[in-house]
Amino acid sequence: VLATSNESGEGYAPDKMRRVDFLGSYPPGDMVLGELRGPMREETEQWLNRICMGLTTQHATAAEAHNRLMLTKAFDKSARLKRPIPLPIAEE
Repeated sequence: VLATSNESGEGYAPDKMRRVDFLGSYPPGDMVLGELRGPMREETEQWLNRICMGLTTQHATAAEAHNRLMLTKAFDKSARLKRPIPLPIAEE
């Protein structure tokens, strides 16, 4: 983290001024030659390949995503009730 009394422009939106910046890459990636390069672009391309060409990718299926969502809801419910709860969780 870099903090200064002088305003500086953001690397990915140079018209915005700020006094605190996080050094390193922008989390989704970086703009290079007018295009976004990095994790977000790669993930989007992989998703399109799965949808358009039926290629196997690292993306979760709808069933896997639902399972993880319900597990996360179970974590929250357990923390709220301050006790373990059985899985699968019941609908609230």
